[in-house]
Amino acid sequence: MAKMFGSFTSTNPLINLYRHVLEPLSGAGYHLVVPDMRGHGASSHPPHGYTKSILAEDMYHPPRDRLGRGGPIYVIGHDIGGMALIRGECPIPGTTVFEDTKASQKQFHFTFQAHFDLDVHVVTGKEKAYLKHFYDKLSCNAAGIPPGVLDHYALMYSQSGALRCAFSTYEAFEQDAVENGKRLKDHGKCGLPTLGLDGQHSSHATDMEAMLPEMYENFSCEVVPNSGHWIAENPVEFVRPVLGFFQKHPIPY
Repeated sequence: MAKMFGSFTSTNPLINLYRHVLEPLSGAGYHLVVPDMRGHGASSHPPHGYTKSILAEDMYHPPRDRLGRGGPIYVIGHDIGGMALIRGECPIPGTTVFEDTKASQKQFHFTFQAHFDLDVHVVTGKEKAYLKHFYDKLSCNAAGIPPGVLDHYALMYSQSGALRCAFSTYEAFEQDAVENGKRLKDHGKCGLPTLGLDGQHSSHATDMEAMLPEMYENFSCEVVPNSGHWIAENPVEFVRPVLGFFQKHPIPY
């Protein structure tokens, strides 16, 4: 994001899970570009290229092309989107917390979705029920994900090749961990200012604070109250620390 003017570009901002945070950020004077990652939403569905380093490379150019600027921008991501934020930096796979919990019962989908012939076969035709399981299980405010949003994402994952692409991001975690370890050894920790947000009622409520020190030098962490894994379900308390971070770390325009 660049603070140019208050507007946003998105494939479908009105049905986006984060629709309620787009307008406040835009209203604060920021131009938001909200692209769909490779293999997701309205983007194309190539069969390969789902390591987070490749996804980050994909995401590097579109915002700058749209904004017409080559300088620094703010980037925001959630979950796997957060792993593909920064060109050359994927902060989660390979950290102690990630490696210790990836095979736990609460993370069953990490293993299941890494076997993308079996998982695609099992989930095809049941996309809505599969997604609803995670929305119900991981949300704090059920009203934050209304039926229209669920229907939209179920439709997106029903596209030809979409499930295979989505699950390929999980299959790539092992390679992500290898790349992260090598990058950390060769170049040290990332020095970019970084804000980590956890949902108060998320089952991973303390994970960000434990993971970031392994990969980042200049970071801070905050908790979004009254939210679960989908932290933008409390849009006011999501936007507040984000804008505070922008003000603390201004970029030239």
